[in-house]
Amino acid sequence: DGLSPHSYLTVTGTSTAGETFTARVKVLCPQGRAGTLLSFVPAGEAVTPPLASTGLTRVTLTLPTNHVGALWLDEGTYSARKVRPGEALDARDFSRLSFLPAGEGRQLTALDYTGVNGKGEETQGVWAIRAGGFEDLEGWAWAAPAARRLALAGAVPDEWLSGQFRPGESASRMEIIYALVRLTYGFSVTADEPDFSDLPADLDRRQAVAVAAARGVVQGNGAGEFDPDRPVARQDALVLLHRAMTDRGYKLPQGKSLEDFTDTEELADYALEAAEVLYAAGILQGGDGGRLDPRGEITRAEMAVLLDRALGK
Repeated sequence: DGLSPHSYLTVTGTSTAGETFTARVKVLCPQGRAGTLLSFVPAGEAVTPPLASTGLTRVTLTLPTNHVGALWLDEGTYSARKVRPGEALDARDFSRLSFLPAGEGRQLTALDYTGVNGKGEETQGVWAIRAGGFEDLEGWAWAAPAARRLALAGAVPDEWLSGQFRPGESASRMEIIYALVRLTYGFSVTADEPDFSDLPADLDRRQAVAVAAARGVVQGNGAGEFDPDRPVARQDALVLLHRAMTDRGYKLPQGKSLEDFTDTEELADYALEAAEVLYAAGILQGGDGGRLDPRGEITRAEMAVLLDRALGK
């Protein structure tokens, strides 16, 4: 509030290397929710203009380490990806960058850059980018770290772009399959598309379904459909996770009796093995009053925590 689109501030801070610095900051305040780009130089020196106003046509950034966070590039509808090491970004990319921190409290990270201007001249400098993040996780402290780690892994790209994780909503089949496949199989594994009549239009999601179907993780609904928007019951989420972990060769313990739960009679026979094995592994834990609630719809917050316990460490 009170800042013009190009405001200058004097700040004292600590770098990611632990060094204290004083600097003048020129702040660019664009519309939209992408991480705001900042530039700074040591106090007493001229302030470099914002990245999008430098006249640079190409920039290569030194990326933050994994414990600091990840730099993301918004590629348009339903599409975002991490910036690759050594990748040259052109001028149209500058306003589409955003920084996702690995932990709470980090609002800024400094990145070294090498750039080329319109005359082909090379220049170097330091840029800072302010963190973006989820705007709706207040009051969800038990799920926020897991949601952030899923975003860092590229498992929830839509949510990262919108800034809304929607933790209390039910997780759909598409959402849980996409996150599960990206966490267990990565982005390089591909498969022939299954003969479902309702595959999503987005190629990345189609491939996630294809990989899950080819590996025996997911099946159709019996009517030739994947049914991507259908909410997922907790017991079905356990089955999907167990299948994927088994297929990928994760070392899982022998199943453990579910006697600590008070509602195991509601658990379907087909889900019993998955529940017992994941319970023994510490991945499945009790809910309110010791209830498993196997037929209840798993929320997006619960999905994040379940997948993080199993695959995020």
